[in-house]
Amino acid sequence: MAVDLQGKVVDQTSSPKVGLTVELYEAATWEAAGAATSSTITDADGLWKFLAQDATKIWLICVIDGTKKFLIDARNTIQLTKLDLITDMNVDTINEHTAAAGVTIDSFLIKDGGLPTFGKTVLKSADEVINNISTLQDDNELVFTAGANEVCYLTYWLMYRSGTTPDIKFQFSLPTGGVMQAVPQDVISVIAAQGGITPWDGTGSSIIFNGAGAAVTQIVIIWALYVGGGIAGNIILRWAQNTADVSDTKVLQNSFIIWRKLG
Repeated sequence: MAVDLQGKVVDQTSSPKVGLTVELYEAATWEAAGAATSSTITDADGLWKFLAQDATKIWLICVIDGTKKFLIDARNTIQLTKLDLITDMNVDTINEHTAAAGVTIDSFLIKDGGLPTFGKTVLKSADEVINNISTLQDDNELVFTAGANEVCYLTYWLMYRSGTTPDIKFQFSLPTGGVMQAVPQDVISVIAAQGGITPWDGTGSSIIFNGAGAAVTQIVIIWALYVGGGIAGNIILRWAQNTADVSDTKVLQNSFIIWRKLG
């Protein structure tokens, strides 16, 4: 099955752009910075065409206007019937044809792995309730996966309700070999200050926060640095009543984690 590929290139006044080079690439060849399958020149009416091409292949058209390149990409769902070239458009800082090194945009090199991770979130969608339980249990939503050897910065915003008898305690479960240094806000257990706050390791012991009543919302903030070992895995928030009591203790909807990969 064959298909004809053709189009017209005009400037901002709708006048035809004459004598521009137009190149035809298969998608895989373009991504590998290979040679064009075919090439042509826009005619006096700004027209270009590649006839009888294989319709089963994914094609890309590259229109070259001096140092500027304009791409019609069949991998996109938007179909173009006319390509308007604005002569003062500055697109030459985008080098889309950089082979394995990645893509350079305004001197910033984006590797093949994609854009850097600036931050991700985990949002708790519903209240979670326990009653008369002092054994730590995994939170059913506040968890994320850290890669092997990753270094991450985390902020936990935890809204809870608990009575004055049970209070609430928190801890973390970490991937094998991972290490955490955390600073919780307003902890009952004393964390000594020696020219700064001695960090909590997140796993050796729980941190305990006061309850103020079953209908009173309180907030815990935990800042943490996680350094991963050689194994990827889940960082899981764990919590329970500090003293088992026949009353509800809740971690509330819209509690969240914000985490950012540092390295």
